[in-house]
Amino acid sequence: MQQAAGIDLIPSNDFSYYDQMLDTAILLNVIPQRYARLSFDNQEDTLFAMARGYQGDKAT
Repeated sequence: MQQAAGIDLIPSNDFSYYDQMLDTAILLNVIPQRYARLSFDNQEDTLFAMARGYQGDKAT
């Protein structure tokens, strides 16, 4: 649809749930120990915990 509209450069990977610094921290595995020890299976869960704080049943 974008290509049909004449757009030459189609954007991709430009979405972030919170901010680029948090995304970069996850990418480089620079995660504070209090979140790393939660051992989530999904990196998005770690991202959400870091962004919002975590008070679930895994918290110590």
